[in-house]
Amino acid sequence: MRWRPPDFAADARNPFQHDRLDRTAEVTEFCEELTQADLPLLVAVDGEWGSGKSAFVQMCAAHLTRTFRTSVAVVQFNAWRQSYTAEPLLDLTSCITHELSRGDRRTRLRIWGRKLRRTSRLLGDGAVAALSRGVVDPRSSSEDSTNAWKRAHKRIDKFQQLLARAAEHRPVYVFVDELDRCHPEYAMRLLEQARFVFDVPHVCIILAVNRGALEQSLSSIYGDEYDAERYLRRFIDYSHQLAGAHHHRVTELLQQRFRDAGCPAEVMELLTEPVLNMVSLVARTPKRSIRDLDVAVRVATRVLSDVTEHHQAPTKEHEPTIEEWREFAMALVMLRVMHPQAYNELCLFPTSGETACAALHESLGREYQHRLADPSVTAALFHLSVSLLAFGSRAREGTKPRYEERRFAAAFDESQLGQLLAAARRRHMRYLEYGELLPINRWVTIIDREMTTATDSNH
Repeated sequence: MRWRPPDFAADARNPFQHDRLDRTAEVTEFCEELTQADLPLLVAVDGEWGSGKSAFVQMCAAHLTRTFRTSVAVVQFNAWRQSYTAEPLLDLTSCITHELSRGDRRTRLRIWGRKLRRTSRLLGDGAVAALSRGVVDPRSSSEDSTNAWKRAHKRIDKFQQLLARAAEHRPVYVFVDELDRCHPEYAMRLLEQARFVFDVPHVCIILAVNRGALEQSLSSIYGDEYDAERYLRRFIDYSHQLAGAHHHRVTELLQQRFRDAGCPAEVMELLTEPVLNMVSLVARTPKRSIRDLDVAVRVATRVLSDVTEHHQAPTKEHEPTIEEWREFAMALVMLRVMHPQAYNELCLFPTSGETACAALHESLGREYQHRLADPSVTAALFHLSVSLLAFGSRAREGTKPRYEERRFAAAFDESQLGQLLAAARRRHMRYLEYGELLPINRWVTIIDREMTTATDSNH
């Protein structure tokens, strides 16, 4: 089993080969806007952490390369993996000048590329940070600070002249990714210095960012009273809000994610439509992301593997079926991923699944009513609710579970609600008649262990 899904890659020969979220049209339209805009420009591709920003900007870079070939220069800079010097300006300029001169045999561009690289090595001076804000470094003496300021100004001016000359007949598009994972100070310095140094004709900087997280970083540096939103508007010319995943492509994405996770063949057979619908709720829940989906897939793979190992066809009267075991296990996984607090309370005090169900429904947030228009969402909530209600009522031996119907009225119509409560009561009574402990503790152990490991591997 894979510890983490493989990194996304977009090839210029087929930019959308691995597009599982149906973003081809969005990428194409966005790239068209970039190529028609007046440059220079600093653009933010805004999306939640793990929402697929990396895949989006990689497909953009590949699409531009395929469409315009040598008439544009496309540079990709991974701020997390390529922050070799801890100096964002030096890291970025080195990457850009390397890419501009690589593989191009035209003498003029090769010469300018070498000059750009030589100049970039001089830009690691700490005075650059001060220069980008128009101040001198207060830690140095006045004369030293002034000299450093002048040196930095001269070098940056020369760098901008060379970059403008190189981009004059070949516009440069620089895609900066993984800024979310960088230290807040590094991320902010990169944003400030990129806007200052690369404000050059025919150059476009595209940052894949979580704008909300950047604002929080600013607040952590400068204080809660700081107007972070207004500050960011000084640097970002245009912000493109990444569209959410199209629901009809989520199932395809899930199947591929399970395969990427090394899911055994016997577990793949358990990935029926109800199970996939349950897992897909993660992608449709506000403030959840593709990386949350990967975590859910990994944990689900482990738990479903345990189901196939310990539970086959029923051998005792009233024993739950393999489908019921599967749905029960998945209900626990989904509750753990989407509402950890309700999951912990349910595992510690398994006397009422009603609160857990209400919390699970609430986790869909403001878009809840809109998402219920999708039959797969309603079906997934139905199966999850039946399992949680039946499991959460298991301590009430000798009594039929009683539920407050009003807590589920928003999710189901009257007929569905009646079916839900009847199914939960039947399953509850069968669990009691089965007479053996449900494998709660074993599954909880697996879920908690895998959640911890999966979370660590994503940092």
